[in-house]
Amino acid sequence: MIKWRQKLALACTSAVLSLAPAAHAAPQDDIAIVHGKLLTVTHGTIENGTLIMSEGKITGIGGPGTKVPPGIRVIDAKGRTVYPGLFDVDNSIGLIDPDSTRMATPTDDPAGTPVPWGFIADVVRPTDQVAVERYNGLTNAVVNAGSQGPLPGHSAVIQLVDKKADLVVDRDAGLVINFQGRRAADYPTTVFGIVGYVRQLLVRAGELAAGAKRRDDDAAAEAFIPYLGGKQRIIAHVKNDTEVGDALDLAAEFKLDIVLVGLADADTSLDRIATSGFPVVVGMLFDDPQPGRRYDQILRLPARMAEKGIPVSIGSLGIAGGPRNLPYLAGAAVAFGLPHDKALQAITLGPAKAFGLSDRLGSLDVGKAANIVIADGDPLDVTTDVLQVFIEGREADMTNRQTRLRDRYWPE
Repeated sequence: MIKWRQKLALACTSAVLSLAPAAHAAPQDDIAIVHGKLLTVTHGTIENGTLIMSEGKITGIGGPGTKVPPGIRVIDAKGRTVYPGLFDVDNSIGLIDPDSTRMATPTDDPAGTPVPWGFIADVVRPTDQVAVERYNGLTNAVVNAGSQGPLPGHSAVIQLVDKKADLVVDRDAGLVINFQGRRAADYPTTVFGIVGYVRQLLVRAGELAAGAKRRDDDAAAEAFIPYLGGKQRIIAHVKNDTEVGDALDLAAEFKLDIVLVGLADADTSLDRIATSGFPVVVGMLFDDPQPGRRYDQILRLPARMAEKGIPVSIGSLGIAGGPRNLPYLAGAAVAFGLPHDKALQAITLGPAKAFGLSDRLGSLDVGKAANIVIADGDPLDVTTDVLQVFIEGREADMTNRQTRLRDRYWPE
């Protein structure tokens, strides 16, 4: 065992030396990654490719003949795989410290009273979890507003950096509606009650938008005004066919723009989802299906969605081990029929599109943010190690609480 660990440590040391500058070197904005296998997501794989980044963006990409500007730093990625940073949806990154037992929320109300005016962006922070999740190639995430009742507030898109001022990419990723009662104390406590309550708020929001006099209890309804007519995005947390139907009914009635997040045990609603054109984030891939359904009902869901032309994304949604296991969920979907290229897209460009950021994130294209991962193999393979992450062209710190514990307690 010691001999194996020594070999692993030596291999990791060699990889780091070939990719990163000395610890005392000043960071450089202009970098060329050469001789790597580039998984572009949008235009195939480039073998022996070259990627150039400058001022936080990708400024060049191509094959071995791509010209590298003189004087910039060059990273030799021969034998390595280069791909866009992974993008997770529906997690709690930046909301809890390792030694804490309490998660930050946009409200202090323990009873779960609806607070659709709360923004999770106000409490998210660069905890050590940011560094832990980044260690496996995550660069962006939609942080969930929470599970306090049917209307926990607004989720946020973050980038996994260590500086608070640069953490939030989109303060309002979407107003969340939980179509699942998540605690006995939630109000309303049933899906039927949630739908009725939200419909009342939407109707009242329309009245207020049309000039009705405001009442003292209109705060929740007012929060829905910007979402009427599909002007802004709503995140509908759904799991099964019933909840999907309720969400789509409300979307049709009030002309809402929604993203369906958390879909797992779904079957009969897939054709209706395909017709709607709304993006979907599949979650809980390793969950148990309903009694009487095939054991692989949920695991086959991404492949079935892709066959129907539904835009597929995959999110970690509370998976054991945390969002850093996101690529292995995509790998499991491949094992159950989802093409590899679509699986990689489901954790990169797919969520970027779903949340209106595909012009900036999700693929290796000129003009997009230089959120890039260098690894020693297939990103969906559990044996692959991430060697370096770049966020907006800057090398991210690849140490974190877990690597420090490993180094402290690893036997000599």
